Amino acid sequence: MHHSSPPAELVTDAKEIVHLTEGGDTLEILFQAIYPRPFPSLKDLKFDDIMLLAEAAEKYQVFSMIYTCKIHLEKFCILAALRGVTMGQVCSLSGGDF
Repeated sequence: MHHSSPPAELVTDAKEIVHLTEGGDTLEILFQAIYPRPFPSLKDLKFDDIMLLAEAAEKYQVFSMIYTCKIHLEKFCILAALRGVTMGQVCSLSGGDF
């Protein structure tokens, strides 16, 4: 999941359009974590959505979201163990299933 960030001395044109590879839903939640507003809830997200969010958080170094995703992913693993389901089956669950 490690991605390198651009060098600090990189200067870009303020009018340049930057295309991001992440989906809009993932970026919306990530942006909520960095703007001065209440931290977003991940409780209703599915496992795969949290994985995408965790990858984006790591890529853009949003450490609070990295930690939050880690906590939620651990809950999915515990849920899988308690319910005796495979990780493949966990991918279809959402955090609201806890």
